[in-house]
Amino acid sequence: MSLRFSGASPYPTRPETVRNYGRCAEMSETTEIERAEQLHEEAFELYRQGELDSALATVEQSLIEDLTWSTSHATHALILAARGEDRAAERAANAALRIEPKYAYAHFAQGVVLFEGQDYQRAAGAFETAMRLDGQSGDAMVQLGLCQWQLGDKVSALQNFERAAALSEDDPRPFQYIGALALDSGDPEQALESIAKAIAIDDDNPELVAQKAEALWDLERHDEVRELLGAWAASHTDQVWVRDMASRCALQIGETEESRKWLTEALALEPDSPDLQLLDAVISATTGASEEAIEKLGTILDQDPENLEALNYLAALQQDLGDYTNSIATCARILEQNASDLNALLTLSRCHLAEGRRQEAQKQVELALEHHPDDTTAQELERAIKLSEGLFSRFLASDLTIPVYGTCAVLATAAIYLALRGNNPAIAGLCAVAASAVALWYHLRNR
Repeated sequence: MSLRFSGASPYPTRPETVRNYGRCAEMSETTEIERAEQLHEEAFELYRQGELDSALATVEQSLIEDLTWSTSHATHALILAARGEDRAAERAANAALRIEPKYAYAHFAQGVVLFEGQDYQRAAGAFETAMRLDGQSGDAMVQLGLCQWQLGDKVSALQNFERAAALSEDDPRPFQYIGALALDSGDPEQALESIAKAIAIDDDNPELVAQKAEALWDLERHDEVRELLGAWAASHTDQVWVRDMASRCALQIGETEESRKWLTEALALEPDSPDLQLLDAVISATTGASEEAIEKLGTILDQDPENLEALNYLAALQQDLGDYTNSIATCARILEQNASDLNALLTLSRCHLAEGRRQEAQKQVELALEHHPDDTTAQELERAIKLSEGLFSRFLASDLTIPVYGTCAVLATAAIYLALRGNNPAIAGLCAVAASAVALWYHLRNR
């Protein structure tokens, strides 16, 4: 879920909304006030366009002209929050509220500041106050919906998005978030319908295009995804994200040459991107160039030794190549940063299993399940380890003939191999079960 807006400003949707708010009753028309209003309008438009440095300088000039106008303080707070200056943003929002405590825009600005600081409960309260003071504020409804989503109340979030959509049919954001909620709930058809409404309002919004591609992908309409991203890339030759996304999509359906083509274009635009460099390594690994992939991952880690994603790929590749000692060492680096890292714990378990340390392998997979109890890969790996361990104990206690022993051994070996590779733990478990069944059948038959 994206909580950033495509434009710089979440509120108001048009500059007129701010300009129409009243001033303090005792203020009189002066040249300074007119100048402050003009500067504020310029600052607000710069903010909407994402030119935050210029917006900040301009709104501060507006405040110099007139320090008693709450609208400028509120917009000042929004700009500071967008720049990540949380404390200064909070001071600016408080200044707006001191001047006009019942000003909807000031409460909205306070809500945005709290939202950016991830204080979603208090932010929701500020947006609710803004809505009470201005019942037609679709912007506050959208932001309140986002807070509710973050707090886990998807039903209320959807209701507020729908209210905002009904209130302002020319605002794409409510439809965008309705679509995002549908995607999050596993309903790509509904998502696609809502995203189409948003795109009809704003057809040059990259967030909406990416969201549409995600919905189409979930519907397994891969050719439409490729067509959509290809058309967008052709008309937006300077955008990296679409080439990155197109490369990843192509890689997932096995089109490695196409994936490499898109990645080359993306790297030409942003050669120092760690994410793109990591994708380059993944493509190399996918095409069988494991040593080349390891070298590329090493370069990434030289620049950023704590890159968990790169470390996880490296550990998995090392395990895949049978370099268990180095894979275990790489997993240790990951777990120093994040003791509950699922991929590292599973890779570590497979390495220990490969080297015959079943108890240690079991310990690591149990740790993985302790932190990630619903993960099916961890569950199936644990099942495969236990079944294979029981199988070997049965081998040692039985008097199987060579042909039957050989059959069981083949099945057991397949189970352990598949568990180690991590390709399909379910099949690994089935192989172990089959081996046990053969052994048990023979044992009962010859009692």
